Amino acid sequence: MNVAGESEFKYLINYNNININGYDTLKFYDFNINGGSLSNGLIYASDADFITISSSQFNNIQSDNNLIEFSNFESVIVENSKFGYDAENTITNNLFNLSSGETLELSENHFINNTSTNGSIFFAVDINSIAIESNNKIENNESAKGGLYFKNSNELNIVGTTFNNNISTGNGGALLIENVASTLIENSSFNINQALNGGALSVLNNAGGNVGGNVGVLTITNSTFTGNASNENGGAIYAYGLSKVTINTNNGLTTFTNNGEVDETKTQNGGAIYIDKVSIVELSDLTFTNNTCSTNGGAVAVVNSVSNG
Repeated sequence: MNVAGESEFKYLINYNNININGYDTLKFYDFNINGGSLSNGLIYASDADFITISSSQFNNIQSDNNLIEFSNFESVIVENSKFGYDAENTITNNLFNLSSGETLELSENHFINNTSTNGSIFFAVDINSIAIESNNKIENNESAKGGLYFKNSNELNIVGTTFNNNISTGNGGALLIENVASTLIENSSFNINQALNGGALSVLNNAGGNVGGNVGVLTITNSTFTGNASNENGGAIYAYGLSKVTINTNNGLTTFTNNGEVDETKTQNGGAIYIDKVSIVELSDLTFTNNTCSTNGGAVAVVNSVSNG
């Protein structure tokens, strides 16, 4: 189906290959997509200003490409929807693939039981401002490049989100964040996630790597990290090449418990936290319990950085 203009889609069941161009406003409400094998994905939209997916379910879908793809937009909102909740989705590339937009908002969604063989569950690149808020749950997903992967953004705020049992063969079991100017993670929990580096999350500035000349600020507060592990560095958190990393407690509690080993995954350095080539490191009011690694830094390893914690 190919459409253009302004429209609202409701109660669409088992429809394949929706291609949309040039709409000002697109609204997808009460979708129930259950089952299907696709060669070119499910929804593609470009040059639409405002896009909303709400109160919808996408289950038991196989796709050889990106399942949902939006590009060149003003705003995307995904709310109160379930992906893989009742039956696993298996995607070759990314379940969501978003590029070149102004704002992205996720709230009250469940991303559960999804597999991406070559990509991520949610990939967003060149989006100016991203807000992941209000009780999102990301659980039991497997990916090659982080569960949620955000790249080349100005601002990323993650608040009140749960990440459980996510596995990545690359960096960032639950979250992979790359070249983002400012990242805030608050009142969130990360439990039993696994990856190559950063069992729960990896935050990278691949344009950096020289202390004093880096960009990218990471702030984590009032969050819990339990039972996460990596094969290499950072059982829970891996940070590289940033200008500043601040992990603290602000009228709450930030804890790291039993990180560093999950099943056959055993962290080499930094059982809870591994920080490399960061200009300023501030760690305060944190609680570490039973974190382990095989080499250096059972709880924390800070290398090639300036630490104020």
